[in-house]
Parts: sequence; structure tokens; C-alpha cells
Amino acid sequence: MGGGYFSCGRWMGDDKTASAFFDVLDGLEEETITEDERILWETECAAPLRSQLGECDEDELPFLELSRTMLDVLMPPARRYFDVLNDRLGHPDPSTWHAIGESRAGEGWQLMCLHDLFQAYDASCNSDKPVVIHFD
Repeated sequence: MGGGYFSCGRWMGDDKTASAFFDVLDGLEEETITEDERILWETECAAPLRSQLGECDEDELPFLELSRTMLDVLMPPARRYFDVLNDRLGHPDPSTWHAIGESRAGEGWQLMCLHDLFQAYDASCNSDKPVVIHFD
């Protein structure tokens, strides 16, 4: 997979910033989803994502669509995970996030992914459209 990017209506995220999306999901599931959030997370976000993935190999996935319901459930743990990563990395300047770590799965790439995810969420709130993650 070349990489992924977010879009919502006319808003487009930066190239490749959604590449770390699955690593972000793994990280926030491990580090920031609370027990109180776990059932809602599973039913309203994780299960719909798994349904979209179906039998498709992650490397062959053309896109994912994040509904407002999914995004509303995703945002609180995602914001906490951003803070965890930012603290862990010593609050690096955003211009250096891409250089932190050796791959798009690195924590700097996850910060970039979360940053664009937050912008995509704002675009969704303003347009009432879903967020799409495109993979190439």
C-alpha cells in the first residue's frame, strides 16, 4: 500500500497522513479506551470498521468511510491518545513529526494521522458528510 489520506466533502488531508490509521487504532485500543467506553467502541466503531474491511486484505483496501457516529465515538480516545503520544515524544514541533520513527507506523506518523483526523472530524461536523480514508 502506498499510503492513505483523509477527505471530507471538499476538505482533503495531507498526502499519506492516514497511513498510520490502523496503528492509531491499535494504540488507542491499548492505551486510552476506558472500560466505560469499550462496549460503545466495539459496537459503534470497531465492528463497522471490521465490516467494511470484510475479507479484503488491508493492502488491497481502496477506502474506508467513517460515519459521524463512528467519529463521535472515536474522537475522545483519539484525543487522549494524541496527548499520550505528544507527551511521550516530548511535544515535538509538528514540522518534525514525519521524521520521528522510521516508518509510517512510527509515533510521529501517528501524531500526523491524528492531527489530520481531527481536522477531518471538524470538516464532517461542518458539512454533515462522512470522512473517507482513501488508500493508494
